[in-house]
Amino acid sequence: MWNELSNSKMFWLFAAIVSGLIAGGIIRKLTKSRFSLGAISTPCIGIFLSLLYLKFVKLNVEYYDIKYTLIGIAGILVLSLGLGFILWKANHAKMPFWINWSVTYTFLSIAVFYIFYKDELVIDTTHATENKNIYLLLKNQDAGYYEINENGVGYTGVTGYINGFRPRFKGQVNDDEKYDHTPVTVDIMTSQGIAHALLFKAVKGDAVILNLDSLISNGSVKSSELLLGTVPK
Repeated sequence: MWNELSNSKMFWLFAAIVSGLIAGGIIRKLTKSRFSLGAISTPCIGIFLSLLYLKFVKLNVEYYDIKYTLIGIAGILVLSLGLGFILWKANHAKMPFWINWSVTYTFLSIAVFYIFYKDELVIDTTHATENKNIYLLLKNQDAGYYEINENGVGYTGVTGYINGFRPRFKGQVNDDEKYDHTPVTVDIMTSQGIAHALLFKAVKGDAVILNLDSLISNGSVKSSELLLGTVPK
């Protein structure tokens, strides 16, 4: 049950809002502020949402790098400052600017988190060869098979390939430390056309490129299952 909840965007949104309300209530009581619980809690909710970005959000499709998430947060911050100023002027400065700003930041954060939240996907590396790169080949059906074989090959569907996900490697001891969590899209030339894959580099691996034609010829990979040519948008 916990695994299902921990991979649910609605659960984490609810948790951020409740945590913000609790934190706001504590701050209001300690400071004896004249502002309402909602006003005090709103920036707290925004802070919790920002923390959720760092854990769950992938703002760039090809590269899961925290710098893109930080750039996204900075963009939301700047936009919310502008919208907050407009809102502050619109209500004739009856409420402090920081309340107007925190309200806009929180609502923008909720929208962005909901849109860009990425599920965690477990990649089974039990049968993977030590120090070998992992390739998730793009299938022509929107369904993946994330058990990696001895050739370092698994499969992903179009949705995962285009939209991205949060990878977790599970199989051997400390496998999460053995592979780069930044997936790179690669095109692989074959005799039957261009195949596509998400490449996860082994931290201690070599630079050997996957010989897909060889795997197709010996029957390890079926070309009929691959999406060759142009990737649909």
